[in-house]
Amino acid sequence: MNPLQHYTHPVNPAVSKENSLVIPRNPRSESNINRGSGNAGTSTAGETTLQRLVEKSKQNTLGSACLVEEVKCPPGVDESEWLASKIVEIFDELNLLAGCIQHLCTCKTCPKMTAGANFEWLWSASANVEPVCLPAPEYFKTCLVWADDKINDTQLFPIDPHVAFPAAFKKNVSVLFKRFFRLYAHVYYHHFQELVESEAAGHLNYNFKHFLYVGLEFGVLQEDQKEMEPLREMVSGFIQERGRILGTTRAEGT
Repeated sequence: MNPLQHYTHPVNPAVSKENSLVIPRNPRSESNINRGSGNAGTSTAGETTLQRLVEKSKQNTLGSACLVEEVKCPPGVDESEWLASKIVEIFDELNLLAGCIQHLCTCKTCPKMTAGANFEWLWSASANVEPVCLPAPEYFKTCLVWADDKINDTQLFPIDPHVAFPAAFKKNVSVLFKRFFRLYAHVYYHHFQELVESEAAGHLNYNFKHFLYVGLEFGVLQEDQKEMEPLREMVSGFIQERGRILGTTRAEGT
């Protein structure tokens, strides 16, 4: 069985590849991942404007009890290769999300890349490049194009089964996840209500939990890292849910 088939998730019929913000070039989605095992944001104090939406978020989350188990690396599959396949899925989900909110997230409605009034992020392609302020839709597109370039860099994400992943693979992935988190944070703060009204909030929550659980499972996200502060309450709730599911699974296995 192709281990890529291990993960499935509900699809919003209103979402299609035509809605994507950028056209991905992910060769990994065409590759066989069944290798043998082996080998400048600024923030201030958190704000509470999302509190009244948290309960709606929980109510609109699609069933995902199996998601915690589904993100785990199957036996016999290289962990780095599995993580790379999860990153492609997360990228595709964010790309579709960005495409679906294009009419909501414009340079006029979102002139800066923010999450509420206390969190704003500048864009920099590397540590040696001066950060610049971008409107949120430009930040989304720039980030997704940058991520697609990273995913298609075979030195960072090798697709040849005879080429090992670099020693700094998880460090590079952590940077991807940090920037992906900012995209989700912006959507939750500034476009969540519209997604609730369009009955798409459940899909947003499911995809965010997919992103979060993959990050926690492979150590590329940390519960206490400063970057998570904009969505701290929501993240804590989802992590508690993950802990309960893992606890139940372990109890059933004894």
